Amino acid sequence: MPKEELNRFNLALLKRVVARGHVYLSNASLRGKFSLRACIVNHRTRDSDVDSVVTEVLAAAKEIR
Repeated sequence: MPKEELNRFNLALLKRVVARGHVYLSNASLRGKFSLRACIVNHRTRDSDVDSVVTEVLAAAKEIR
């Protein structure tokens, strides 16, 4: 996928994940690429919490494809 197309897809993916309301992601620009960013700082975070981020991103990707 060309870089600009991937950037647009990742932006749409970010918006969809946030709109679903189960997890929150932000973004970062890495070498000109729009990237999704999860910031986990709570010491009570469990593996299942991190897994839910992955699950939500995959579900949102299916919705926008």
